[in-house]
Amino acid sequence: MSRSLARVALVLLLAIWADQLTIAAPTSVPRYVFAHYMVCCPRDGLAASPAAYEREISDASRLGIDGFALNIGSWKKEDKYIRVPLQLFEAAKIDGRGFKLFFSFDGLGVEESAEILKRFYGHPNYLKVDGKAVVSSYGGDPAWGTRLRSELGAAQIEILLIPFYYYAHQNPLAKVEPWGSDFYVAKRALSDADDIDGYFYFGAAGRDPELSQRLHAIGLLVKRQQRICMLGVSPFYKGFGPQNSRVFESHGFESMQAQWMAAINANADWVELVTWNDWGEATYLAPFGAPRDQSLWNGHWGKLLAHDKFLEASAYYIEWFKRSSAPTIEVDRLFYFYRVHPKSALGVVVPSDGRLGRPSGADDLDDAIYVTAYLKQPAELNISAGGVQRIFHLQSGVANVRVPIQFGSTSISLVRDGELIGSKQLEFDITYDGTRGNFNYFAGSLP
Repeated sequence: MSRSLARVALVLLLAIWADQLTIAAPTSVPRYVFAHYMVCCPRDGLAASPAAYEREISDASRLGIDGFALNIGSWKKEDKYIRVPLQLFEAAKIDGRGFKLFFSFDGLGVEESAEILKRFYGHPNYLKVDGKAVVSSYGGDPAWGTRLRSELGAAQIEILLIPFYYYAHQNPLAKVEPWGSDFYVAKRALSDADDIDGYFYFGAAGRDPELSQRLHAIGLLVKRQQRICMLGVSPFYKGFGPQNSRVFESHGFESMQAQWMAAINANADWVELVTWNDWGEATYLAPFGAPRDQSLWNGHWGKLLAHDKFLEASAYYIEWFKRSSAPTIEVDRLFYFYRVHPKSALGVVVPSDGRLGRPSGADDLDDAIYVTAYLKQPAELNISAGGVQRIFHLQSGVANVRVPIQFGSTSISLVRDGELIGSKQLEFDITYDGTRGNFNYFAGSLP
């Protein structure tokens, strides 16, 4: 056989293998969309009232979220780690819509993890599948999961374990894995931990389009083994603070859009939005005020920018994911995403002391305004940035547009058949002051 024929045969075999990966045995779990909730950092602060937690749950439910995965990395060392889950469970019960809660243990030992589950297992809002309490993790290893299952089994509590293990990242083979170290870790975890019921891939810290490609590959891997697949879909990543000053380009909503399609095409069972309220890594989706509001927790993380339109823009894909078919667009929606300063500006590296600098990855960013439109019929999009006018003729369906940022104000309008559908001037002008946005994205929408 010639080399060219051999290459063709190899490509065909790989295509057949990939096609087989997309055909997974049906699972007994319904399609859910969860959000990763940092117990350390509730939206309204640690002194939040019971009504504030009810509002968080109400906002999440309204935006298509079925429950929170409660990230908890401590238990008895600080009172908040006991108090916040208690209030969330009570708020979910009062809400009355069956909002689901389960724990995602973040480096917590077996004994404390088991103690937490024993305490909340019987709550009516704790997520169970066939009577088994769903348990996830950020970190851990197969030995941790086996010990936790044994500890709870002695208390006659069965669990459905869907962890994100990353214990094998330092293995030399992880560095040469073609699909990246995260894929290698998932492959190792599924091989080493034959007692886990599924696998969760957190994702978040990655560039577009590499992040969605990893999501898809790991999703196919998990489904091939006929285990429950939970994939993390995130809007953006920007770490604040000296130990995590880094940023990854997401091209506005385009990365999140691709991640949704990766989850849909991999036939994932669950999606976990990463995150609801991780303010320190800018993956948050929770609404926390008016569009121009930038203060949260008295500026603990510096000046933050609204991200809730990332979640509103996801509504189309949430419906697609849950129904397994693309929805019909019946209402025009238009969203825009941009950084409020160029990538060459200086931002705040450490919010606590105001130190200026640029995060790692800043040179790889693109200075652009991104628009994502959902149109029931074709329309004309007009963007005026810094006095530069651009016109785009968009077809019906989902469309993405990019234009370079220009210093000064930006306005957009949408026109159909000569009739103005909507117009506005964007909330923030583009300036050279990097402290206003700190390399974060602002997300807005056209009314």
